Amino acid sequence: MADIARLSSEKYLILDGAMGTEITKMDGDALARAGGCNELLNVTDPALITQIHENYLAAGADILKTNTFGALSWVLAEFEMAARARELTAAGVRLAKAVAERFSTPDKPRFAACSLGPGTKLPSLGHIDFDTMSEGYREAALGAIDGGADAILLETCQDPLQIKAALYGIQKANESVNHAVPTMVSATIELGGTMLIGTDAATFAAIFEPFDLLSIGFNCGLGPDALEKHLRVLSAASSKKLSVHANAGLPLNVGGKSVYPMGAEEFAAHEARLAMISGVRFLGGCCGTTPKHIAALARALRGLKPRENPLSNLVSNLLSNLLSNPPSNPPSNLSSNSPSTPRENLPLNQQSNPRSPHKKTVSIIPAITSLFGSKPLFGGGALLIGERTNATGSKAFRELLLAGKYDSAIALANDQIGHGADAIDVSTGFAGRDEVQDMCEIVRRFALNVNAPLMIDSTKIEAIEAGLKLVGARAIINSANLEEGEGRFRRIAALAKRFGAALVCLAIDETGMAKTVEAKLEAARRMRLLALEVGLDESDLLFDLLTFTVGSGEEEYRFAAATTIEAIRRLRAEFPRVGAALGVSNVSFGLKGNSREIINSVFLHHAVQAGLTAGIVNVKNIVRYEDITNGDKTVAEKLLNGEANALYECIAHFESQGEKIAEIKPSAAALPLEEQIQQLLIDGAKEE
Repeated sequence: MADIARLSSEKYLILDGAMGTEITKMDGDALARAGGCNELLNVTDPALITQIHENYLAAGADILKTNTFGALSWVLAEFEMAARARELTAAGVRLAKAVAERFSTPDKPRFAACSLGPGTKLPSLGHIDFDTMSEGYREAALGAIDGGADAILLETCQDPLQIKAALYGIQKANESVNHAVPTMVSATIELGGTMLIGTDAATFAAIFEPFDLLSIGFNCGLGPDALEKHLRVLSAASSKKLSVHANAGLPLNVGGKSVYPMGAEEFAAHEARLAMISGVRFLGGCCGTTPKHIAALARALRGLKPRENPLSNLVSNLLSNLLSNPPSNPPSNLSSNSPSTPRENLPLNQQSNPRSPHKKTVSIIPAITSLFGSKPLFGGGALLIGERTNATGSKAFRELLLAGKYDSAIALANDQIGHGADAIDVSTGFAGRDEVQDMCEIVRRFALNVNAPLMIDSTKIEAIEAGLKLVGARAIINSANLEEGEGRFRRIAALAKRFGAALVCLAIDETGMAKTVEAKLEAARRMRLLALEVGLDESDLLFDLLTFTVGSGEEEYRFAAATTIEAIRRLRAEFPRVGAALGVSNVSFGLKGNSREIINSVFLHHAVQAGLTAGIVNVKNIVRYEDITNGDKTVAEKLLNGEANALYECIAHFESQGEKIAEIKPSAAALPLEEQIQQLLIDGAKEE
């Protein structure tokens, strides 16, 4: 990895071209002899594969892509060879490695990258489960290690969840032999500008920014001319090195066969233009490219120096400040659209939702916002996380789980989004239920049908992991704490690292929930250090410094709200790159609904002013601070500040106004019948 990483910082490294078409061109009967399985040729016709590798290196390639694209157990099962995945991968890597070593010189070392494709199934669509897929990649990665691969190239990726499963399996393989093979990730972008599952370039970059990768990039699908605009988006959204190995143009159907029309010189001219994009370090060819294309590319790149991305450090720093307040005026060319999930795009520079409080319009790069979703984090505002799909606090959600109406829960989640939620909290744990099963059933549906990022909320590690294995986008884990010591905290933090998730850390240690400012901060300091040791960045962390109810009447909790706000202020001053989260409604627990709406809203406002970056709330019952009457505001602030007798004044004040709050219902319920049907179809609420 050191050699590839060092060299790619100094010069362009050229990947070779297509394998399948070269096999057919050189020996039309080879595939027939192998029963249609390219990878079997690594053992039945090694001389043929070796010759193809030699031709590409002679043309000027620096990195060979091995003949192992489909060497995955579920793909090989179609040829009744599932058990040979590791063997065929190792054989393919050994062939390429041997040729690379033979062609290497001190001035031009050559490398073998183990090519692994997406397989034939998409986990996000339920074709294959995460564990089966990750195990297949683990076996192939072990073969790559056996063969001495210099890197593993995940290419033609079409589903972020597939990439996560692959990275999970590769990491398992590396750990099992205590040997880290660097990984490159290359996705396929279609003409419409997204991966097959619907992820655009900016979100692709954002999802995989937390992972330790040698490079990310694009291959297949398009020619180098059509890939340019997407590669520029990737450059703006990522701090990583970039790769591109495009097709020789878009295929034409000629006599029932796919023909790639772009000649070698035209291809090379376009890819040389791509080389000028900041961050690009690896270039080569995919479908339809030949040694002639690679030779032309090598000539076109001769003497050119890679362009340093002047924004790479800025992007990295901004990503590190994901949960802090980003600058109000980042470069305008970094602003673009950003999907709220890997399925749907929403405008990045959004106007404030009039139903969603604390919103201001700012310009911010997509790599930051799309880590969590479409709505930006910004000074003066907080990420609002809808709490009504939490089985502990929501009767409506709990009843849906008890009735097994998982599809109907989609409407409940989307109702929160309609009222301004930026993300959705998912908690399925309550007595008498199989929490892991419920988590899987809900998250599987939400991942495809809810246009917001998900917070996987559980005290059970197995439920957290089960939920993460179903989310292709970046998720949030809620939560980790020190109640059972540092070992359990490390396990949950390690999950966040492995899945690229953000982590909520509760201010709880071995003595219980922290109540004083110093105790809250000390717990946060300990967890921060532990998280950093596991490999998380400060930007991955949100600290929930907890609040207790100010409605109990107990003197011990009279200043609970003020204590929490002061702790948030000091936390953000001490560690400005971390975030602060809070279960806002806890502050008014025990009070009646009509007062809770105002107290929660006022508390949220002041917490945001102190530096809160994410609030878990009932978004339907949050009121803009500016819309609260002075009388309501004064009474609520007295209570939150801990003034003497403020609780009794507050109760009397709001009792005179009567009851106003009701449980959230799915949004379709209030619509005319035909519109209800439309909405329920859109929400996927089959039972309804």
